[in-house]
Amino acid sequence: MAKKRRRKRVKAQPVEQVVETKSDFAALADYVKQNPVVSAVVAAFIIGCAAIGIFYRLHSLAKVRSSATAYARALDLEDAALRAAELESLTQAAETLAPEVLYMMGENAFEASDYDKAKAAFEQLRDNYPDYEHTPDGVEGLGFIAENAADYETALAVYNEVVERWPGSFAAKRQNNNIGRCCERLARLDKAVAAYQSQQTAFPGSAEERYAQAALEKLRAKHPELFAEEDAAPLEPESELDAAPETPQETASDEAPSPAPQHGASADTSPLQGQSESAGPPESLQ
Repeated sequence: MAKKRRRKRVKAQPVEQVVETKSDFAALADYVKQNPVVSAVVAAFIIGCAAIGIFYRLHSLAKVRSSATAYARALDLEDAALRAAELESLTQAAETLAPEVLYMMGENAFEASDYDKAKAAFEQLRDNYPDYEHTPDGVEGLGFIAENAADYETALAVYNEVVERWPGSFAAKRQNNNIGRCCERLARLDKAVAAYQSQQTAFPGSAEERYAQAALEKLRAKHPELFAEEDAAPLEPESELDAAPETPQETASDEAPSPAPQHGASADTSPLQGQSESAGPPESLQ
């Protein structure tokens, strides 16, 4: 026989708890009624804090927009010196624009041959924003400034810094040419050859490879002893399968053999032909 299910009794909330809960809200209402001035001050403080937060947010957004507008206007100026001066006034701009402003300030100051201002901008960029995408390019600019001052040891150290601190950057891929050029100036020709040869393999099919090739051709023409081991490497013997079999009917050709090509000869004119032995740094940062 099926048993009758007992109904589950729901425990009623004690009347005291309900009265106590209601009395909390009632107590707050009573407090407000009894202390209207204090309650008004507290409410005004809370509303004021919220308003200040909203105002600060709106002010920050307006500052960013204003800085971006001034930055764009500065870049529209035709004269590089004027661009650098305008950008210098924006170096205290919004944090999001500061590294870009510093980099462009340094580049334009370099273009205007104001190397002191360019150096200050690039150093600040390196020290304060090492993770900015164009910081390696700015540090390379420090190397150009040192090279223009004929301080080749400092320039060489800076170019090596770019390779060591930012090995995955685009700028690091072209530093072998800068390193080779400084080594030439310092009469470390064997290291210059090694740097140019590394540049050919590190950045094939580029203008940097062509620059390295032209530099190697000039060094080969003036210092063939640097390439003695490379030139003395024996040619691989011709395979017996590739050689045509001789027959008694064959006779020696009356024509003279073609002369061997001269080392350093090139069908195309070297892009550095007519320049000094070691090309200097570029006129402006790229």
